[in-house]
Amino acid sequence: MVKILLEHGPHPKAPGWYSLGDETPIANAVDRDFMEIAELLEKAAEGMPVYTWPVPKVKTREEQLKFDFEIACGYAPDL
Repeated sequence: MVKILLEHGPHPKAPGWYSLGDETPIANAVDRDFMEIAELLEKAAEGMPVYTWPVPKVKTREEQLKFDFEIACGYAPDL
């Protein structure tokens, strides 16, 4: 299943939304003792560029404030 997902674009070093430490898929696999999955993710990450957050599609100050609030509350807002 992990191999199928990796073929379709997720980044193994993408951070979590909550900023509570290392929440990358690699770290989550290690924390849960899924070492085989962690190794697959590490190998896939070697050939990928550094992860960057997508640019939010906010057009107004009000949309930016809503976006910032959603991030602060731990929601995964629409990008």
